[in-house]
Amino acid sequence: ISFATGTSVTYQWVKDSIDQFGQTLKVAINGATNRDFTTNQSGLYSLVTSWFPGGCPDTSYSVELFVDTVPDTFIENIMWSWQSAASLDICPGDSTLLRPNATSFTNDWTYQWEVKYPISTGTWQALPGQDQEDLVVDTALMPGSAQYRLVINSENCDFTTAPLQVNVIPLPTVTVAPKDSLALCAGDSVLIGATGNGLSYQWTWATGAYSGVSFYAKDPGTYVVEATGPNNCMSYDTLKITQIVVTPNAGPDQVVMPGDVVQLNASGGLQYYWYADKPAYFSDPYNPQAQTRPTSDTTWYYVEVRSALGCWGIDSMMVVQFDPATLLPNLSHVMNVITPNGDGFNDVFDMSEVVQADSCDLVILDRWGAKVYEEARYISGWDGRNAGGDPLPDGTYYYLLLCNGEPRYRGAITVIRN
Repeated sequence: ISFATGTSVTYQWVKDSIDQFGQTLKVAINGATNRDFTTNQSGLYSLVTSWFPGGCPDTSYSVELFVDTVPDTFIENIMWSWQSAASLDICPGDSTLLRPNATSFTNDWTYQWEVKYPISTGTWQALPGQDQEDLVVDTALMPGSAQYRLVINSENCDFTTAPLQVNVIPLPTVTVAPKDSLALCAGDSVLIGATGNGLSYQWTWATGAYSGVSFYAKDPGTYVVEATGPNNCMSYDTLKITQIVVTPNAGPDQVVMPGDVVQLNASGGLQYYWYADKPAYFSDPYNPQAQTRPTSDTTWYYVEVRSALGCWGIDSMMVVQFDPATLLPNLSHVMNVITPNGDGFNDVFDMSEVVQADSCDLVILDRWGAKVYEEARYISGWDGRNAGGDPLPDGTYYYLLLCNGEPRYRGAITVIRN
């Protein structure tokens, strides 16, 4: 705009507005009376000039100004569906979700997430591929604590949010002691514990659980200790306990005549020790092939066996003495096997020949000496069942017939069903 020399000029900037009747008005902008005018508001602007002497007001053509803006935006921490509250503190392996509080309803906004890592010495760097509204932060994205911000562009303008810091809380350390695998003898226990910087420890195994640093364990299996640290971050370690199996074998039961020397034969270990439930003589109780001479009609022999790993087991066998002079005459054909399979042959153990007309009691023992059947005033055959009426497994059993309170006959009877 130029004017003749000596002309006095005034300026007034005006902005288009709409009145209550929908008519366009040009409204003077308060204080905008200079040739230059600065604004940051969108609208239609015109300049009205007046000059003196003799001049008339003149209004310029309108200029439309569009101010492109991005609203003030900040980053929010969004709660996952399984969480009760969002958190900026995460454990390694976990994640948290960041999102701007304001998003565009059009497609003209672009996004770029930036990170500062390490926090104290790092510089702001663009995160490759992170150009969407949401940002999932985990230790695959950044291995440690870092600050994040979002740069928003709307064609002409950039806006950078205030940073938000995500803290990665280290996992607690935990190690089982004394070592990660142990072998125990049956019945033994061992003190196991956890070392580390956990705030609490929880043990679990197949048959139980325990809260605390250490305890005595005895059951075989895998023990898992869970250490909980700050922010409920958890670490795990395992310990496996196996049970050493000892398989002692005292050998088969034997039937001997009075005065006979009995040859014992134990196996299943490195060290042995023999003893009996009644007085008996041993050539060497520490010899697995010891010889013995029982002093009673029926003697239970026990052998303790020590394995190469120092664990002990026990087994037993029975030695029964038969004195032919005590046998009743014509009893050489007393049954020694029954086959209770219902075919009508040898289904029951019949002692009627021995009982005759006397009052007798029949007692049946298993190979361990435990009473499995007893019949007072015995009058019928025994069919291989226990006192509860259940069939006993195949094997050798021992019987004792007491008549009028005195032992009359004893021996072994084998049950074979199949």
